[in-house]
Amino acid sequence: MGEFLIKIFELLLGENKEKRQYRLFHLKSVTFLWLILILFTSRVWNVQKCIKGLISEKIQSIILDIARIGAHLFTSLVIIAFVIFVIAAIIYEIMYKVSNNNERIDYFHRLRIGASFRFSSSLENVLIFLMMGYVFDNNFVNEYTAIYSQYLWISIFIACGVEFVFSSSIGILNRFFVFWSPLDKKDKD
Repeated sequence: MGEFLIKIFELLLGENKEKRQYRLFHLKSVTFLWLILILFTSRVWNVQKCIKGLISEKIQSIILDIARIGAHLFTSLVIIAFVIFVIAAIIYEIMYKVSNNNERIDYFHRLRIGASFRFSSSLENVLIFLMMGYVFDNNFVNEYTAIYSQYLWISIFIACGVEFVFSSSIGILNRFFVFWSPLDKKDKD
């Protein structure tokens, strides 16, 4: 089992940056798709119980701990990215109207775009970890929401839903039916 995991990590983390990002991109999509299928089929065929029966209690505990850490880590990244996005957007608008320094204006524009990308990516990750935790413990989402204020977790759930509908689901469909690919641009060149 250890050798298998080492080979997987070498495959995901080896070679150049573009291939690594492309592989992680697909791994995230496959994970999302598996979790959606597991949660959907659990309503009909009780797949969650079968998965819990296949995996030992210790492994389930480790997966739940990873899901807890991941959900809280990416929730804090969502909050930080949102704050940076708002501050960068305000400063960008002020600088755009007042300043002639294009270098600083571009900096805050790039900061705003980077923060919005981190925000949407972190929302996807929060959703993945919440779904992963829910597969192994039906009270996982309740434990998660008990920690944060009601307005914060409602906002995060709404943002996760919007992100899933407009980005994640389109990305999952694209990655499996390949409507377009990042490598298409290279093929044209």
